[in-house]
Amino acid sequence: MKYFDGTVAYVWSAPHSQIYPELRRMERDGLLDVEVVPRGERAKKRVYVITDAGRAELHSWSTELATYQPERDVYRSVLRTSSSPATRRPDGNSGNT
Repeated sequence: MKYFDGTVAYVWSAPHSQIYPELRRMERDGLLDVEVVPRGERAKKRVYVITDAGRAELHSWSTELATYQPERDVYRSVLRTSSSPATRRPDGNSGNT
């Protein structure tokens, strides 16, 4: 987790409770291999390694075009609606003066 926190955490934040189930799912799907290694006197930790299938999936994912949602700019939409003909008064003013 220290490696994650020091690399992509500034772009994508996720609680540990989200990351570990996802790692196990990726292991189950054959995208990762895991090795359990000693951590200190009695503890153990899981070291994950990406598989060839995982590399292929990562490559496929990274080359997909992302669908971006239109950005909502509250200020622009206020300006647009305040100057549209539908919001103007019969005298031609928008009422914002």
